[in-house]
Amino acid sequence: MIHKIKVPTNIQLFFNNNNLKIVGKLGEINMLIPKDFSLKYNNNILESYSQNLKLNGTFNSLLKKNIKGVSQGFIIKLQLVGIGFKFLEATSFLKLKLGYSHKIYCKIPQNITVKLIKPTLISLSGINFFELNQFAGQLKSFKLPDIYGGKGIRTYLSQIKLKETKRK
Repeated sequence: MIHKIKVPTNIQLFFNNNNLKIVGKLGEINMLIPKDFSLKYNNNILESYSQNLKLNGTFNSLLKKNIKGVSQGFIIKLQLVGIGFKFLEATSFLKLKLGYSHKIYCKIPQNITVKLIKPTLISLSGINFFELNQFAGQLKSFKLPDIYGGKGIRTYLSQIKLKETKRK
């Protein structure tokens, strides 16, 4: 099955054996092309073909995300909910106060930018969708939202269905 992906004019693709380098205004991403894939690039249309239908959809989805990442980038906003919970500073480490007896320090990956919008709101941005989501998940794991009060780290404007407490 041939899958066609329209590539913006400001994106450059470089093929080298089984590697694909995608270069855009925000940076570059290297991808490994699976063995049974063939790629053709002509007139800003990238055609991918594979006999393996299961892998075909996954690879094309990765390809689209990486093309979007180097041209537009991705942003995830995280919000702290709870009294006394704060993002303190973001240099090479992110410093958090989450109600524990100590502060939490988390190393910020090189290709991810962290901006403090408010003490309870940060913005994560980067070109690699998967690394960005992995880092956001790592931050959320420090204080998962409580199902009774909703306190913790969560994606900005996300809704949490709260449980009721027991009544007598």
